[in-house]
Amino acid sequence: MGQQQILLIVLSVILVGVAVAIGISMFRDNAINSNRDAIYSDLSNLAANAYKYKMSSANMGGGGGAYTNLNDTFMGAAVTSGNENADYAYVIDSATQVTITGTGVQGATVWIIECIVDGSGNTAYSVDQVGSY
Repeated sequence: MGQQQILLIVLSVILVGVAVAIGISMFRDNAINSNRDAIYSDLSNLAANAYKYKMSSANMGGGGGAYTNLNDTFMGAAVTSGNENADYAYVIDSATQVTITGTGVQGATVWIIECIVDGSGNTAYSVDQVGSY
């Protein structure tokens, strides 16, 4: 009877250890996916700010149909100082296109997500994951 009890205890410890390891892995994966989704959300907001600038008339402080003079003031605080999700930067590619880049770090995973906004306000995203967990 003593050997069966020891065997059951060892088996229980192994099962609990496996369950804890799986739980930690799932939590980490969820945190990484949540960070990536938050960067997408921030990029969408910044893209909307850029397009709003382009569509505003020059008399109202906007771009008058071009991204050419887009500045940090119009883009918002996320571009100048970043936030808990990522650091952001933008490049004016032409009068009708701007590229906004978000670089986020979650653990050992670095996400670099680019959002290209065209003259019609359409966005295209590209994702690059640097590093792994």
